[in-house]
Amino acid sequence: TLQPNSVLAEVTAPLEFHFGALSGAASWANAESRLGGIITQNLRSDTAITMFSGLINTPQGSQSLQIEQFGLSLMPGVLKENDNVLQIDLTLAGVKNPIVTQIFGTQDSVSLKLAATVDHLDMSKATTLPQVLDRWRQKSGEIKITRLELLAGELNASATGTLGLDGQHRLAGTLDAEVSGVNGVLTGLGLSPKSSLIGKLISGVLSGKIENGKLKGAAVPLRFKDGQVLLGTIPLPFKLEPVY
Repeated sequence: TLQPNSVLAEVTAPLEFHFGALSGAASWANAESRLGGIITQNLRSDTAITMFSGLINTPQGSQSLQIEQFGLSLMPGVLKENDNVLQIDLTLAGVKNPIVTQIFGTQDSVSLKLAATVDHLDMSKATTLPQVLDRWRQKSGEIKITRLELLAGELNASATGTLGLDGQHRLAGTLDAEVSGVNGVLTGLGLSPKSSLIGKLISGVLSGKIENGKLKGAAVPLRFKDGQVLLGTIPLPFKLEPVY
């Protein structure tokens, strides 16, 4: 559908693909994408997909993915002269996948909401994603997260903060988070709060408190520094690998 200031594209299911040893299929109830602001130059891209179900087949096995609702809005702009920015608004609801189930230790679906702004974007002289990322890193580019909400079984987390890349191309920055219901995640990661020392420690730090008869999540900084992930001052048993 073509309108004076926008273009609307609708995609009908199903989809099948074969790429070398990879193959897969997907279906959905509704999928559409709108590009607006073409004439007014206030560009905005909105994509919405409902009731997505997909399967990817590899030589190592098959992976299924279900998403009840996917929404992504991208709004490029200029914060100040020669400083391109991109505002991102992402919604994922009803996500089910074996890897997600293992990570969060729950059979329940996972939901995520994210609102963020990426600054110092410059793709004018870059032809590959690593080149884009490296130009962004060299200009001290940052992702400023104004809202991050995650719900996975008993886990309820929200966070704000700023992230970037360090000199070794690893994630760096701090998220100020409020978290509750972490035991399922700890168990899924092999850090049982009952039998693991670090699991007990993390569970204690994130136990939260009761306010007005309701459980309030624990407020704690999540730091990404020098290839490590720290929960407050507690180093977690994860190693940050270079992004590119």
